Amino acid sequence: MNIRKKGKRFIVVSESIKEASAYWISPSGKIYDVRDKHINNIISNPDMFGYTKDEIEKIYKKYKEPMGLEGKAREEIMKDLINKGWIRVRFNKKRQQWIIQLNKLDKKRKDIMYRFANEVIKKSQWKYTDFFITQNSGLSLSHSAVDVANDVLYEKIEKKQKRFILIVG
Repeated sequence: MNIRKKGKRFIVVSESIKEASAYWISPSGKIYDVRDKHINNIISNPDMFGYTKDEIEKIYKKYKEPMGLEGKAREEIMKDLINKGWIRVRFNKKRQQWIIQLNKLDKKRKDIMYRFANEVIKKSQWKYTDFFITQNSGLSLSHSAVDVANDVLYEKIEKKQKRFILIVG
């Protein structure tokens, strides 16, 4: 684990998950604990996400919203990061489910989800939770953490591809 001080907040960079209920996962697969709101992580550490403080302020001014408000500016920033390969993860306590937002579920993101699921099942209280994965295309899927850790994401694509080949061929 690596802890870096950025402004007034500490960002925890890890290869595994801790007891947090929200994370950012970088395009390279590094896991960052979110101790507050996802948008506050970005505002406090803009350079980590490829922004400057001025760029974030400009987006908020465009929508006439105060910094940190969870409105249209936040939505634009989040969509941009997800399009750049960041993965937003949060735990919904009411549903006992991980909500995962990503651009597309390609091989690289499947590998990251596989690793994340294995970390989740190591925590006994999270072993039987579900993953609700939403892609920017609007497609979503839901599987247990155990299923994701047992390669279900790879199997689904192979089955769909075989089905597609049969229809076309």
